[in-house]
Amino acid sequence: MIFFLSNDPEYALIENKIDSLPNITKLHEKIYYGQDGRQRILPDLLQHTLAIRGYYFFFEDRETYIKLLFYIANQLMLQENVIRDQVRRKKLLDYLESISEQLPGFFEGEDPEWRNKYDQCKTAAKEEVIGARKRLYRVIDSVLPKSM
Repeated sequence: MIFFLSNDPEYALIENKIDSLPNITKLHEKIYYGQDGRQRILPDLLQHTLAIRGYYFFFEDRETYIKLLFYIANQLMLQENVIRDQVRRKKLLDYLESISEQLPGFFEGEDPEWRNKYDQCKTAAKEEVIGARKRLYRVIDSVLPKSM
């Protein structure tokens, strides 16, 4: 998310719109901390939080709830464009490398070719990356929250 906030003005604009929604802090209180105090991750946010816990917020502020759903969908679609845009994809992958100390284990794994594939994703044409059966797809899929 930090990468997109700094490198995509449209994404940042949407983030500002989300932050300025009335009563958004009430929703944050409902979704960001579970009973065990852990912060939610994106799949939790989309499936559990907005669909189930956020549903109750809908009755408190319908307009904010619906706007939030659309804003988040727009941000996910902007992130998805990284797959198709090789220049932006390379910028994102370079950024992840620059913060690798904050991502323990991200560059190590069961696939001995994973790091090589990661590097290839930086320059690969979109046709080599898009699609679950493509050799490089798993790399980009591990970077983005959800691939379309």
